[in-house]
Amino acid sequence: MTTSSVPYPDVESGHPIEKDFAFNNNVANVHVSIRLGFLRKVYGILFTQLMVTVICAGVMFQFKEPLMKAMEYGYISFAPLLSVLCALGFLIALMFLKYNTPLNYILLLGFTLSESMAVGFVARFMQCSHCTMTLVMQRAEFKLLAVKCHNMREFRDFPTYHTTVVTYSASLVIQAVGLTAVATFCLMAYTVLSKRDFSQWGAGLFIGLLLLLLAGPINFLLGSSLFELSFALGGAVLFSLLIIYDTHRIMHHCSPEDYIVACIDLYLDILNLFLYLLRMLREMQNQ
Repeated sequence: MTTSSVPYPDVESGHPIEKDFAFNNNVANVHVSIRLGFLRKVYGILFTQLMVTVICAGVMFQFKEPLMKAMEYGYISFAPLLSVLCALGFLIALMFLKYNTPLNYILLLGFTLSESMAVGFVARFMQCSHCTMTLVMQRAEFKLLAVKCHNMREFRDFPTYHTTVVTYSASLVIQAVGLTAVATFCLMAYTVLSKRDFSQWGAGLFIGLLLLLLAGPINFLLGSSLFELSFALGGAVLFSLLIIYDTHRIMHHCSPEDYIVACIDLYLDILNLFLYLLRMLREMQNQ
């Protein structure tokens, strides 16, 4: 595919570029200034999203006692699920308005805040029971909606029940954050520097997502710590491969105008990787 001979505007200016290549070109084939602008924009937004998530989780750690009491007595039992539903609503809106600036930024902020609240609850609290629930998130695609899943510990939704809440330690969360950061950097660097074609991984990874989704109820029924560890390890490996696949797809199949899609894809990959690493570390600690 050849690039247009018409001068490209700066992708960071927010102006549409239909006249140049009408969304038919990809990031790898455009002029180097457009490519660098796209990468700066995507990784800048992604870094901001991750910082918002870290801040939200940090706030929840600061308000440990009141949140624990509220969770124990069921006063905010629906908060994690409500956060995910809000994130899903913002995500659906972004499907249709991803090219509408600045509305797409506002929707992305709402999506990030909602996801951050959900991740904050999961990273801070979990039930003692072995019950799990699967929160299904739709990943934004240019022409396709792919299914991703968060397999999270269930929060009891009956306010009349007094439940015992177990919390993740701060050191465990910090370890998971550190592992996620190192793994993400290495995986992205490998993908950008590698000349391999990872586009053929799509079908296999989608099957892996379906298997992971089906494994959730099995994990619930078995209640086995060994299966939980294997489940968490499998999820971490799967989303590590998805980071490679999505990074390659963004470079070779996305237009420079698809920066919102790119940010959402990578953000969900990284969050899922963090959650599965957190679960894996906890099971390893328990054993």
